[in-house]
Amino acid sequence: AKTAIFHRQQLLLKDILTKAMEPFAIPMELKEQKLILNCTNEKIYVDDQWTMEAFSNLIKNAMEHTPDGGTIQLNVSENPLYTEVIVQDNGEGILEEDIPYMFERFYKGKNAKPESVGIGLAFARMIITAQNGTISVKNHPDGGACFTVRFYKQII
Repeated sequence: AKTAIFHRQQLLLKDILTKAMEPFAIPMELKEQKLILNCTNEKIYVDDQWTMEAFSNLIKNAMEHTPDGGTIQLNVSENPLYTEVIVQDNGEGILEEDIPYMFERFYKGKNAKPESVGIGLAFARMIITAQNGTISVKNHPDGGACFTVRFYKQII
């Protein structure tokens, strides 16, 4: 297997997230779902195509597990150590027994769709961790899943 090559550069996170959201505009409209991006001018040092692919997987996952008329939010914040993106939906959440395995290749949670292959979240994690990032998941207290992605800044 070939190793993925990352062409990292300083980019506006808003541009990457906006591109990652585009393919889901029509399917979400059909389900009357809202996708809200709360982002200003945060920059991250990443490969735009690979990073867009990772966020597309997270958005697709959220869309599939959010009920018709539901909401998905992408909330961006930053501090001196990292830039953080929280992808939150108001779906059924994740069974506690599935959480430790969510990022393992070919793992399909109990609530997975029959057509799910179980590689999207593993692929997203590979892309994020290869670029000095981390990803974690938990259930939001108000319901739904909450994926937290952090890209750590280059400390010089």
